[in-house]
Amino acid sequence: MAATTNGQEVSAWRDARSSEAQALPDNRAVGCALLVIDTFDVPLSLKELYDLSDVVVEGVVAATFPSREIGRGLETDALIDVTSVWKGSNTIRQVLISQAGGTRGRFCIAPTQYALVRPGEKCILFLREDDRRNLRSQHRRCAIM
Repeated sequence: MAATTNGQEVSAWRDARSSEAQALPDNRAVGCALLVIDTFDVPLSLKELYDLSDVVVEGVVAATFPSREIGRGLETDALIDVTSVWKGSNTIRQVLISQAGGTRGRFCIAPTQYALVRPGEKCILFLREDDRRNLRSQHRRCAIM
């Protein structure tokens, strides 16, 4: 994963940092960075994507949650109400997904290869179980393929 910025954003970030950073509670930079994710194993077909997934669901984004810091980046969770299970247990009613990127205060990290999901959007998700132990949740947590 690598974060990049274009010249205008870097200039705006420098101007904002020098004049307004004191006003921010955590003294973080003000601005937005673009996020480009390097992918290694890109499935070559829909069948391969399906086969590599632990769970495939159709659903509606019920809610998104405030972005949180993960290392040097941001991550945003979204709760999905499952309307149909295409692969996995038929008892799945909700899944919690995490996407790299988001906004925290006046700082954002904007993914360039996808959009963060928003409440009300319909989606088909190809997922893997997210087994990170440092993220606790009452919902089944999955990572997007």
